[in-house]
Amino acid sequence: MRIYITLALIIAASIDLCSCVGLGPGGRIDVEVVKAPNPWTHLDLHNDPDNFQFAVVADRTGGNRPGVFPDAVAKLNMLEPEFVMCVGDLISGYTKDERILNRQWLEFDYEVEQLGMPFFYVPGNHDISNRIQEKKWEERLGRKYYHFVYRNVLFLCLDTEDPPRVQEPDENNKTGPQLSDAQLAYVARAIADNPNARWTFVFMHRPMWMGGVDPEVLANWSQVERLLEGRNYTVFAGHTHDYINYERQGQKYYVLATTGGGSNLAGIDYGQFDHVVWVTMKDEGPKVVNLLLDGIVGPDVIDEATLWQLGKLRDSIGLTLAPVLTEGERFLEGTTTVAVSNTSDTTFEALFRLDPNDKLQPTPAAKKLTLSPASEDTFAVHIQGVGRPRSSDIEPLVGKLELTFSLPDKYKVYHYDLPVRLAVGQMAKAPRRIQPVTIDGRLDEWRDLPFRCDKPRQIQFEPNEWQGPDDSTFAFAVAHDTQYLYLAVDATDDALLTERTEYPWLRDSLEIRVDARADTADRAAIGGLDEFHSYLVILVPPGDTT
Repeated sequence: MRIYITLALIIAASIDLCSCVGLGPGGRIDVEVVKAPNPWTHLDLHNDPDNFQFAVVADRTGGNRPGVFPDAVAKLNMLEPEFVMCVGDLISGYTKDERILNRQWLEFDYEVEQLGMPFFYVPGNHDISNRIQEKKWEERLGRKYYHFVYRNVLFLCLDTEDPPRVQEPDENNKTGPQLSDAQLAYVARAIADNPNARWTFVFMHRPMWMGGVDPEVLANWSQVERLLEGRNYTVFAGHTHDYINYERQGQKYYVLATTGGGSNLAGIDYGQFDHVVWVTMKDEGPKVVNLLLDGIVGPDVIDEATLWQLGKLRDSIGLTLAPVLTEGERFLEGTTTVAVSNTSDTTFEALFRLDPNDKLQPTPAAKKLTLSPASEDTFAVHIQGVGRPRSSDIEPLVGKLELTFSLPDKYKVYHYDLPVRLAVGQMAKAPRRIQPVTIDGRLDEWRDLPFRCDKPRQIQFEPNEWQGPDDSTFAFAVAHDTQYLYLAVDATDDALLTERTEYPWLRDSLEIRVDARADTADRAAIGGLDEFHSYLVILVPPGDTT
């Protein structure tokens, strides 16, 4: 005898009845079942109507990398969550120019409108950094904080820039996050109006509970935590671009990485990756997984202590390469000294690699190292010119220092690559001027500007965006007399950005770095401390004692 099962109904039937295979009405499965065996584990469908799935996207801006967010949108459409949440930083912002803001919002709106499901906005500091941006948000989107209920689950969307306290850089204003008294009162009402919600989700941009925040900020956030006491909840935030999972008050708090925002993309071990979050709401609580744009990882990728430990280890490695300079027009050969140091109490295995190019051949091109705790390894690399190339035609040699190490309490090997870049070329000298230079912005008295940036290989960041010399280029010359160092620069740009209300790094600008140290190896440090904090030079004319 054969047995036919329709889920929720068990019907004994004779062998003469027809078998049905496929999805039955109402989400039931109609399938022929024999006594044994059957090619499935069981027929208890995982389709509780109270369960639902939604997605969360992380920061899109704060160093937006074009193409990443649209790729995430396309993949969300394939996954088909019921709706999509966010944690803010949707546009670049940090401007009071309404034309720029309108353009940025139109660009984002176009991208998010490709979603086939609802998208719920949450503001970040890039979205609301001043009163004009706040007004623009209200004009386009209305409320800055709000809530909704879906299948007896409460969703709270907060505004951590309430009011915006990131102002012009010369204004004496606090820049930390804040929830206004009005917003806190709103949160209290929303929670009180939904006393029987089976779960509560909180979406916000800045993680106001993180270690190191202003005590005033933490006290402000603690008022929300007190309102949430006695209920099950989960918090999602962004802002740092580093994924961390926390546990506070017995509940899960997640700081997300990026969905196109600025990132070194060091990988899941360092909490730096592009992803969306997939949440399945069940009776026992939410199940959270991270979906990388090329895969899926669990929520406990990295915790706060491990992230701190890895960061300390990363900063413990120092690497210097002395530039290889020649006084002649053509490069024949030279030698650089490589120094690799480890200031930590952990042993690193390292592979130093310097890749040859069509004009330079390094020897050795690769070298294995064992970096013991508190040690330094120094070795020489010979650089041979291929075909006596002109110094002006030589590109820097590039490579990397590949590091592997383990943590005492982790059963895995961590990998980290430190980029290597070696300058090779002709030593440039600043001529001495007999006549003083008039500081008037005119270049009439400069006969030649010998140093030019007008080739693709000289564009270090986003070289594919450069359209040629008419797009942007510059040339400069350096000279000195007994009192001063002079610099003349001629810059060309097809679109000048000179709005004085913008931050300097958002405008067209010229950055000059002067290093007065005699040892060229000191100037070639890679890794360890941030380059902007490595040294301080104070320049004064001779005889000036002020």
